[in-house]
Amino acid sequence: MATGEVLVCLNNDVTPLSTDWLARLAETAARPDTGVVGAELHYPDGRLQHVGIVNSPEYGPQHVCTGWPSTQRGPLNVLNYRRECLAVTGAVLATRRQVFDEMGGFDEAFPEDYNDVDYCLRVRKAGYACLIEPAARLVHQESRSRSVLDPESKEKRLSYLEALRKIHPDLTARDPWFSPRWSTRPPVYRPARWDC
Repeated sequence: MATGEVLVCLNNDVTPLSTDWLARLAETAARPDTGVVGAELHYPDGRLQHVGIVNSPEYGPQHVCTGWPSTQRGPLNVLNYRRECLAVTGAVLATRRQVFDEMGGFDEAFPEDYNDVDYCLRVRKAGYACLIEPAARLVHQESRSRSVLDPESKEKRLSYLEALRKIHPDLTARDPWFSPRWSTRPPVYRPARWDC
């Protein structure tokens, strides 16, 4: 059992790109107004995989800017700065033990999907910030240790999304941390065009 003041959830398919990634996460998570901190995650080929989670009323929670080249940093270089977001992925998630205990940990109603989003939403409703720390960079070989989504898994994922929307009915509203000028549709990878 973990005994530290800052807990870091870490997938078994991530590798650091920066030597101080853990110190950056812990430093940000230790702030009294912060509840959750996520990292900037890259695919092995260098494209962005995660710089926060945005809510799409049509599609549900989505990783923002997935598939962008890591050199593309958004309007006014927004991706270079620590910033608030709706939620972060549990692949790399730091939170203070006090906050984790206050929230009762992850909800076991979401054993496979959306447990990270549910946790972040509960943390936010308790008055804490949910942040992305762009100085903490790691490669995430997403789902390398998980099976490909078969039809049964996709149905299960949809049922988790329905349950998440029942618990958090405000997920039908526009995401306050994300510009309505950017698309929230699930990403389609096209080498010649990068949509977010």
